[in-house]
Amino acid sequence: MLVDANPRLRVLLGIKHPAVIPVVEYPDTVLTHRIKSQTLFPFAQGIDAGTDPAWRREPFLLTLPRAWSETGALTGKEISFSSSAGDTPGPLPLGLVLAREHDGHGQRVVVVGDSDFMANGYLGNGANLELGLNIFNWLSEDEALLSIVPHSAPDTRLELEDPELVAIAAFFVVFLPLGLLLTGLAIRLRRRRR
Repeated sequence: MLVDANPRLRVLLGIKHPAVIPVVEYPDTVLTHRIKSQTLFPFAQGIDAGTDPAWRREPFLLTLPRAWSETGALTGKEISFSSSAGDTPGPLPLGLVLAREHDGHGQRVVVVGDSDFMANGYLGNGANLELGLNIFNWLSEDEALLSIVPHSAPDTRLELEDPELVAIAAFFVVFLPLGLLLTGLAIRLRRRRR
């Protein structure tokens, strides 16, 4: 499991667990050349590029130099690098682009050490959505779509003060049901009089 135990960076990015890996710098590749903000990868694995000469390989996601591949447990103790325990120092590849020609056709493969970066809980963090779209567009050979940056709505969060929350709750829990009940009673009384 990759870890980054840099406490200042975790505080800066709002990361609570050392196994959530931030990628803040990108090599200039077709998938990352327009990405300007960080991406987060929870509980990711490092990738070994292999040596098969038929494939052209290019890392497009790298951990920071202070990250490492932890071989021990991630709970119950302060996490620290230990080369004697088999930990591998960073920077380590977290994402790899592979391409080759086979039977006159091009083949493309993208390997990422974590798929959770595209889960709903992480998709809105930094450039995770942009990176995911770039991966799928490149794999489907739609390079023209790689330059399209997805824009999120600026007003997706509603932040209310405590008095406002109490007023809304009182309206929907007390006043609206009471109003409906009184309206129903008034209609019933009016029908009985006829």
